[in-house]
Amino acid sequence: MAGAVLVVEDDRELRDLVRRYLERAGHAVYTTGSGAEALRLLDTADPVAMVLDLGLPDIDGLTVLAAARDGRQVPVVVLTARSAVEDRIDGLRRGTDAPGELGEVIVAFDAMADEVVRADAVRRRLAADVAHELRTPLAALQAGLEELRDGLRAADSERLAALHDQALHLGRVVGDLAALSAAEAATLSLHPVDTDLAGVARAALDAQRPHLDAAGLRIDTDLPQALIVHADPDRLHQSIANLLTNAARYPGQGTVITVRLPLATAGTHAVTGIA
Repeated sequence: MAGAVLVVEDDRELRDLVRRYLERAGHAVYTTGSGAEALRLLDTADPVAMVLDLGLPDIDGLTVLAAARDGRQVPVVVLTARSAVEDRIDGLRRGTDAPGELGEVIVAFDAMADEVVRADAVRRRLAADVAHELRTPLAALQAGLEELRDGLRAADSERLAALHDQALHLGRVVGDLAALSAAEAATLSLHPVDTDLAGVARAALDAQRPHLDAAGLRIDTDLPQALIVHADPDRLHQSIANLLTNAARYPGQGTVITVRLPLATAGTHAVTGIA
């Protein structure tokens, strides 16, 4: 049997996962979620390597790491998402070494730690993006319904159709959540068709107008009767609505918001300007 490995990780599921992986590789494994117990096992179990989480509940993982490097020269794989010590950990990882198959296991766990941190960062960005994408159509729906409730606008077919369009766009965003893996891989679905970009811009402007009016902004448009492009109309609407939402959030009262199309054309491309 290969030499024993000490796994120090306070998350039970991750600790068990690492243990099973090492046992399949033929290693005896000692596990603990305590820094104090890890120091004891370093003395009594004489491990040939250690997998260490820095975020321990009692003794800081850096203290355990120092003990492993002081006199024993035990190779250490550090598992952490603590960005404050990122540079220091990177230096420690570069100094980690072990012979043969154990070295390959250490390299594999090092890569796994990087992947865990990367996946967590992706999830955080995704959550922020989803919150923003949901907030825009919800806010437009809320403002439009409040106008109808307070009698500020008539509940005519045109206004109801605009609110219905916002509900459809909201449904599209919710549908994207059902494909979470695709969203994390930055491959959200696109359904390009021949689309009137000017009509999409007008629809997005109509949907956001209650917010723009409430913010005291003046709207100026320079849109052609129609401009056909090959694109996903829902994504175009989403992008223009987000720009208008930001425009309503930051300028002061009396600011003029200009929606112009095309701002520029180049071959098969058209640029929409919101300023």
